[in-house]
Amino acid sequence: MSTKNTYKVGDILVDSDQIYKIYEIKDGLIHYKPVWHKEDRHESLTCTIPEENVFKAGMRRPLTIEQIEEFLAELKKIDTTDKLIDYKLVKETLFLNDPTKTAPLLRLLWNNKGKGETYSRTDEDMLSAIMKHLVEEVALVLKITPEEARQKIEKMGKKVKTA
Repeated sequence: MSTKNTYKVGDILVDSDQIYKIYEIKDGLIHYKPVWHKEDRHESLTCTIPEENVFKAGMRRPLTIEQIEEFLAELKKIDTTDKLIDYKLVKETLFLNDPTKTAPLLRLLWNNKGKGETYSRTDEDMLSAIMKHLVEEVALVLKITPEEARQKIEKMGKKVKTA
């Protein structure tokens, strides 16, 4: 699958838990930089990738507003079945860079936390990793701050835990 000539300056790319904006396309190379600067990234960070490798690298365009709304609605659903968390599956799912596949895992973590089960450090780390993967994209698409996006997602978690 070729991505040649499908991107333009100003387009957004999602790579796992990072959101980038294309600032130049030259000689078949896409030059991009973070949309938000985080404490662990230098403000002058820039990256380059050949246009044809964007898809191969697992980068994608952000979800649409409709897809984000569907995703948030999916988070409200309650899964009453008792399931064990497969941490390897969580990591593999995060690697897919697909929030729609992440929602059931987030719900499962919230359900387990809401049932008062022992919540391990690994559970907290997985929850944190999933949130890190989601917050910036939700913020970008809904045109809110990352903190507001975090609160919006966590609000869905509260609905799951208290229902």
